[in-house]
Amino acid sequence: MDETQSDADLMKRYRAGDETAFAFIYERYGAQVYAYLRKKIERPEERDEVFQGVFYKFHRSRDQYDAKYPLLQWLYVISRSVWLDDLKKKNRALPTVELSSIHEVTESATLHAQAEQAKDFKPQSLTGWEHLGEKQREIIELKIMDELTYQEIAQRVQESEANVRQLFSRALRKLKASAKKTTPDPSPILSTPAASTPTLSKGVKK
Repeated sequence: MDETQSDADLMKRYRAGDETAFAFIYERYGAQVYAYLRKKIERPEERDEVFQGVFYKFHRSRDQYDAKYPLLQWLYVISRSVWLDDLKKKNRALPTVELSSIHEVTESATLHAQAEQAKDFKPQSLTGWEHLGEKQREIIELKIMDELTYQEIAQRVQESEANVRQLFSRALRKLKASAKKTTPDPSPILSTPAASTPTLSKGVKK
């Protein structure tokens, strides 16, 4: 299979039963998904368990994939869902504040994806960054790079939690609008960085 094949084409093959397509998807994005989970889960054995769960859920929900979203973005949404389910199952405290909508989750995940791809990633390099207000820039950095909750950000920037959420949401919309003006392909192929990623122990379940 051609390694330059688009995510949409790979998903089309995967949904048609081509298991080789899954192998390419895993190779392309597995390290980035694992890096995301590393930020959320401290114990390696628990992290590996959730990682397995992410790709199991990915397999089960493969027919629900919407090609208008980048595949890595969708994988981050699944990762977050599986991680939260694991916390609930173990009766552990959930994050203080959740993102309010699937749009915030997916747009936020896009920025996470860019940060994971490059060690020298800086929010200032984002298209449309210059159109954000100073407060919006600070909130984006605290939310995406430092992964603070809205409550923590509100205390840091001395704003109400509701206002922080609103500023963050508006900033995401501005960045998305700027990206659309300059990026013709909504689903670029993202390279997988070198990273230690566990092997799927049980394979893909049918």
